[in-house]
Amino acid sequence: MKKPNKHRVFIGPIEIAGYYANLAKGLKQIGVDCDYITYTPHSFGYGGESKTPILLRISQRLESVYKNNRNFANKVALSLPSCFLRTLWVFCSIFRYDVFIFGFGHSFMPRNNWDLRVLKWLGKKIISVLSHGSESRPPYIDGSYQSGDGAYQPSPNELLSLTKRNFKRTRRFERYSSIIVGAPFSTSHFLRDKFVTTSAFGIPFDAMVEHTSSPTSVASTQGVGIRILHSPSHPAVKGSPIIQRAVENLRQRGYEINLILLQGKPHSQVIREIKLCDFVVDQIYSDFPMAGFATEAAWFGKPAIVGGYNISLLKRFVPAGMYPPSKTCHPDEIEQAIECLIVNSEERERLGVEAQSFVRDKCNPIEVASRYLRLIQEDIPEDWWVEPQDVVYLEGAGQTIECTIKNIRGMVKHFGVESLHLRHRPDLEKAFLEFAEIEHPS
Repeated sequence: MKKPNKHRVFIGPIEIAGYYANLAKGLKQIGVDCDYITYTPHSFGYGGESKTPILLRISQRLESVYKNNRNFANKVALSLPSCFLRTLWVFCSIFRYDVFIFGFGHSFMPRNNWDLRVLKWLGKKIISVLSHGSESRPPYIDGSYQSGDGAYQPSPNELLSLTKRNFKRTRRFERYSSIIVGAPFSTSHFLRDKFVTTSAFGIPFDAMVEHTSSPTSVASTQGVGIRILHSPSHPAVKGSPIIQRAVENLRQRGYEINLILLQGKPHSQVIREIKLCDFVVDQIYSDFPMAGFATEAAWFGKPAIVGGYNISLLKRFVPAGMYPPSKTCHPDEIEQAIECLIVNSEERERLGVEAQSFVRDKCNPIEVASRYLRLIQEDIPEDWWVEPQDVVYLEGAGQTIECTIKNIRGMVKHFGVESLHLRHRPDLEKAFLEFAEIEHPS
């Protein structure tokens, strides 16, 4: 890797599960001049933000006042100076930094991203991270738009509107960014040009704890029933009802299980429960083997069960040594996977040790930041790149295959094949139609 150059790096303006706080921490630790600034603090309290600039601080204070004001005239009177001050801060920031790391389809101006055009025109380096999932994944294969209990499902009309939005946003970032960091199974559908796989970096995490040689098992040390942790951000997407039903089935078969469910709790409380559990069940409809929650569990030597459709196919697009160890399974096999880790303490311990070694060696902030520095310095290994045309992934995430097929059929029926926004990928368009058993138009 090239020696670090002097760069002024901006990271923000949004946080996703502590990713950017830890990335900023790592960049600072390797000597990169970096500011991590968000428009609003994360509800789960990840922290790590740089000191908020005064212009933005005043703008945020005015914004909090006018949002709670019911008088229309007062709202206008307060919103105008708030918008002016934020725009002024954006203008200053454009010239203050030379590298910008934006995440989740956000830039300084999240609604239309007009600032990307200005930054590119000024020759700034823009690294856009579109690897978190819903910001670029086709909505018809994305379960995140359903209600938390799964009772509400988006209509074909809503899916069409969301698909247009994601398509335009993905193309906009592709056009103006220097580098796109993406996840092969969620970012590739709408892209034309190659991107850097997020698997080259890992998910940065650091709990600031003592390293241990092996995980501690609550069940084995205290002689109590197995303690399983499930912490869904969106119960329907994570498959929480099915996970609960699987655990109940196992209880009826005689297993003593203490299932801990956490939702909407501070990050610190989640970490405390991870330390106490024997293993975690992350989700059952994932397109990635070790997302944020599973990474956090691995840090403490706790293995994770991650369900999904054909996750193992991702190995083709992961650099050597960077495929994370977790217990993956088909969504229909979640009960068997849970039972396996309950009865096989040696397997549980082995997987926990492997996962812990992986995240502490390869996902600590310094290691991840060092790889991002290679992006900044344009020292990018060949096996980090992914060509979108090489990826054909149809199953999606956050919902059943049956739901995905229903969405595709509904959109094609009401709005035609073009509603999938895949005309740039006739091979992928054809694959989706065959997947949903729709006759391809001649």
